This record gives sequence, structure tokens and C-alpha cells, in this order.
Amino acid sequence: MCRPQFSLLLACALLSGAAGCSRALPHGAELLDSGAPEDGGERDDGGLDAGFDAGVPDAGRDGGAPDGGGPETCTGPSSLRLGQTRVRPLPVTSSPLAMGCCDGAWLILHTTDALGRVLTLMVRGWGGFTEGTFDLETAQQTYEVTVLLDNGQINAPVSGVLSVRREQPREWDSPAHVSLCGKFELWGEPASLWIDEAVVAPWSWERRFALHLLRDLDLGAVEVQGLPLEQLELQENPIISIGTMEWYDWSDHAIFPHGWDDPSEFARRLPVVGVGGLPFVGIADGERIYLGAFWTDLSSLVFRGPVIRMENLGGDAFYLEPGMDPALDPRGDPRIEAALSESGKLAP
Repeated sequence: MCRPQFSLLLACALLSGAAGCSRALPHGAELLDSGAPEDGGERDDGGLDAGFDAGVPDAGRDGGAPDGGGPETCTGPSSLRLGQTRVRPLPVTSSPLAMGCCDGAWLILHTTDALGRVLTLMVRGWGGFTEGTFDLETAQQTYEVTVLLDNGQINAPVSGVLSVRREQPREWDSPAHVSLCGKFELWGEPASLWIDEAVVAPWSWERRFALHLLRDLDLGAVEVQGLPLEQLELQENPIISIGTMEWYDWSDHAIFPHGWDDPSEFARRLPVVGVGGLPFVGIADGERIYLGAFWTDLSSLVFRGPVIRMENLGGDAFYLEPGMDPALDPRGDPRIEAALSESGKLAP
């Protein structure tokens, strides 16, 4: 899947004329409109049929099959129906959004198996990422939700009901839980969507899971692999973290970075990776979990920890592969899983 490149400053300017913002757009998403709808303006619902009371699809009211297909009800596991295609359960990951105009969240719908790609939703709150339940038809000055794909060629508004709550009410440093019972149109097909409390981590959680290089970049991974983790001096800022990733695929331990941190560009910023490997330490919630390495296939040396192969850094993701001793594979450590899951980054 290609990740279109774009200017973060341009995206912010398109939104609100702001000189900058705190997060880049997910891959495949770009903004075409320029801020909040004007007062009294009508919202285009993408041509979807009427009769969507309180954001609940028809089947949610009478138990029958909805016209055009959709989740049977806006309860239970998250789900999507697009035309005759149904995804249930629907994995959803997230990133916080902060721009000059607004705050909110990016929600990634993991529909690759069914649709051949993920879908990106942008939730924008004009007055901040505020708590409450909002009818998207009547609360246009408060929240707007759109599906953004193909560099903004698809910019589909979502109608329905959005709910935002925080684990600690009115605490901005607390995770937000986003629920959405909505409708939109995509590729000429009607779609209905139910998101059941997708968690959006606060900014302060961006290092709950992180990979840190060693302070001494001349040390090789093979050279230090016998040392206790606590003896290794690390660089203060991580090379990869929750704050730089869109999601973490737990099935194959692939880290999908934000669009502004394409793996091939990332590789060019790394120090030279020799045959001894460039070591890093995986940390979850402040605990050092494992020693890993950026590795090259040119090496014939033995390294037991997880590796990210430099030869594989041309695609969409960083793949954390097991080391040469599969019996000592720390990638599935429950502390890592908890940090990622609680931060809304874990895809199955």
C-alpha cells in the first residue's frame, strides 16, 4: 500500500490557516475543506436515504435487515457494512489529532481483508475534544466526522451520533473513548458504521511503548547482547514510539508509522548499520523488556533478540522479526501488549 507524501504545513493551512500543527495526517488522507462549516450551512450526507433517527440504522430499531446493508444494531462489537460487504468484528485503532482549528482523533478502520485497504476517519472537534453525545447533523459547530482517502479525492461526510467520554471526566490527560453510530457513502455504495468505544490515548502516553537507541552508537548489538539491560545507556528520545506509529499489528509484530515517517525515509536517517547490528532497547511503561537490533542480511553473526532488517525498510511498516533463538522471543511480552492495547494502537 503506497503512502502518499504531503506537506504537514499545507494540511494545516488548508484547515485553518495555521502555521503548523502537532500531528501529520495518516497515510492516504489529506484535507480538502477549510475549517468548520459556516453557520446555517447545509451538510451533504452523501446521498444516503433518510430515516436515520438518532444515528441508529433501521435494523437497530426494528431488528430487521437494514436497507442497503449495515450493522444489525449499534450495540455489540464494532462493525461496518458497505454495500453487501460486512466486517464484524471491526478492529479500530486511533491517534490523537491536534491542529490549529481543532482537536479530535484519527480512527483507522482495519478493513484490509474485506476491502483491500484500511479506512481513515477524521473526528474534528471545533471547540476541543469535548465530552458528550452529539448529533452530527445538528452539532456541526461542535464536531465533524469525515472519511478521508486517496489524498483527499474521497472526502465523505459521516452523519449519525458521536459520543466522547473520558475515563476521568474533564481530565484532558485521560484517555478518551469514542463511539460512533453513523452513515456515509463510499464508492457509490451506502455504508453504515458502528464503533464501540475506540480508545484515544492522551499525548502524554506517546512513550508507553518505545524503542531507544544506545547513547554510544559505536556499540554493536552482538557486542552488548550479553549485558544486563539496565546497564545500557540509552538516548533520551526514542527512535520509534507510540507517538510515531499509526498502529502495531500484533499478528506479525509490524509497526505502521505515521505517513510523515515513511520507513524508507526513516532508514536514511539511521546511523550506518554494520554486521554487528545497531542495538535498541524495547521499553513498555518504563520497563526495559528486550534488546533488539537493526540488522543487515550481510551479517553472518549470531544475535538472539528481535531484529528489524534494513533490507525490508522499503514498504509500509517496520517488521520486528524474531531473533536466531525463537525460544527467547520477547515480542509478545504482556507488558508491551497492555501498553499498546490501552493506547488504542493494537491491531489483531
